[in-house]
Order: sequence, then structure tokens, then C-alpha cells
Amino acid sequence: IFITTSESLLPDKKTHAINLKPITDFIGIDEIEIIAGKKIHATSSHFDPMKDETRQKLNKIFDPFNKDLERLLGDKWKDPWPYSR
Repeated sequence: IFITTSESLLPDKKTHAINLKPITDFIGIDEIEIIAGKKIHATSSHFDPMKDETRQKLNKIFDPFNKDLERLLGDKWKDPWPYSR
């Protein structure tokens, strides 16, 4: 299983290239080059911000699972979602 952060797939600010080498190495194929074009982002300004009450409920539900995942994945993944707190 290969696990990576979405941030690791962001294009380089100068070259706009996306580094896929860790992925291509993992699956054993030749390295490919992708140059990012138009910026695409999953979030949209069409949504209202999450209510604090909702965020707290979700954190309470998912925190134990997130902590288990952090332990399994190691120090590199220590608190990978700080913005969710």
C-alpha cells in the first residue's frame, strides 16, 4: 500500500511540474512528467464555513481513528490535519 499526502502532489511553484517519482517507483513503472495547467482545488467558495459545533462533533468521532492512523504511519504523519482542530 502506498500512502502519500495530497500536498505532496502539488505542483512546483516555479516549474509547475508534479513529482510523481515516489508513486512511479512504488508501482514499478517509468517516471512520467506532468506539468500542471489550470489550478483545481477541491474546496469551493460556494459553501459556508463549517460550524464550530459540527467540527467539534466530527473531531470527537474521528480523533481516535486519526491517532491510530498516525501511529501506524509514523512520525512523518504526526498530526497531518492540524487545520481540522
